[in-house]
Amino acid sequence: SASDVYDRVSTFLDSLWRSFDLKRSQNYVLVTHGISIRILLSRYFRYTIDQFNTLANPKNCDLVVLGHDGKGRLRLEGRHELILRDAEAEEQEGEASVLE
Repeated sequence: SASDVYDRVSTFLDSLWRSFDLKRSQNYVLVTHGISIRILLSRYFRYTIDQFNTLANPKNCDLVVLGHDGKGRLRLEGRHELILRDAEAEEQEGEASVLE
């Protein structure tokens, strides 16, 4: 369940944040599943539960790039930014395809 994944990812993120604080490396590469990426972003950017629930999973082999903003914070970069799904727009697209 998402709750179990949240607990496991939270434990990992706590150690990752400590590594950031110790400046052990400039760059990190995480290879993980979509739900884990969503949880990481939700924790870091403090998304609400509603925002988390509308956040689309990355596609297979998709990249999510977090870059430094020069002020000690991370930001989503490039064309691989995750966007919040618009549930209403998806419903309308579904209805339109049924009518065709």
